[in-house]
Amino acid sequence: MFNSILNYLLGWESVYTTQKVEDYARIKGKLNNNGIKTRTKMDTPGRAHNRGMHFGSSITTYDILVKKVDIHKANEAIHRK
Repeated sequence: MFNSILNYLLGWESVYTTQKVEDYARIKGKLNNNGIKTRTKMDTPGRAHNRGMHFGSSITTYDILVKKVDIHKANEAIHRK
């Protein structure tokens, strides 16, 4: 019970996912301007490293995470015009 409460208060959850760096920057800026702390998880599937050179897919998925207690505030900031 205590762990689930702690996870709810301190955990992070995804609020926005995109493959466009412009959209990522726009949404991250909205969240930051509203005082919402964020983390970013980036994934580039198929990426391999060989002696400093990169091979594979160049498509990166950006996943913006916020604290679970800030989900409602983050969604309001994202969808506000």
